[in-house]
Amino acid sequence: MDVYSILAEHAGEDIYARTDHRWLPLGAYYAALKFAAVTGLPFKGLETYDEKTVHRFVGSLYLYSKDGDIKAAPEDFTYYIPREADWNTTYVNFSLDADRTRVVSESRPYKGRFFFNQPDGSTGAYKTFMGSDLRLTYVKIPTMPNGRRLLLLKDGFGDLLPPFLFYSFEEIHIVDCRYFPGSLKAYVEQNGITDLLISNDLFHAGMPKVINHYNEILGR
Repeated sequence: MDVYSILAEHAGEDIYARTDHRWLPLGAYYAALKFAAVTGLPFKGLETYDEKTVHRFVGSLYLYSKDGDIKAAPEDFTYYIPREADWNTTYVNFSLDADRTRVVSESRPYKGRFFFNQPDGSTGAYKTFMGSDLRLTYVKIPTMPNGRRLLLLKDGFGDLLPPFLFYSFEEIHIVDCRYFPGSLKAYVEQNGITDLLISNDLFHAGMPKVINHYNEILGR
């Protein structure tokens, strides 16, 4: 799916962060819009969302570099909460070994919120969505009973996409490719997944795991 073209059409807008290596929620919105158009999914515009902002945000570029000029030039992190959708969220948390390379235990499923409020000045604005990457997330959207069930296979780039698809799917299953310990092929079959979306930085260290998961699902 070509998201480069639609992002290029909005290059003058705040679609990527200045102080972080990832896109902003508005960039993810345009990518979700393109995805819905390609797949024939229902989709609603930003007028059906409530807008929230984390002010004075500085992200990974400062955390990695400790560059004072970046810290002195914070930005707004504006995100969007669907106003006309209902949803409930279930999590399974993962614990890693001492090297943080392998999942060694999983929690029992539990209910939680999808959006986590971050204070102004927070460096963790991306944790607004689901709170952490170290978990499996399942979102049930009773206001969209269309039989479409999405598996989103992602790294940090994909965290921002799900809210823009709450008007499109009745279920969204969100798996971070770096941490999922089981068989995704079995997961797809057990949960009746109808659609697969991969949102991943091609140069991320987790990309080989994405390819392995994708080939497993396709039976390659």
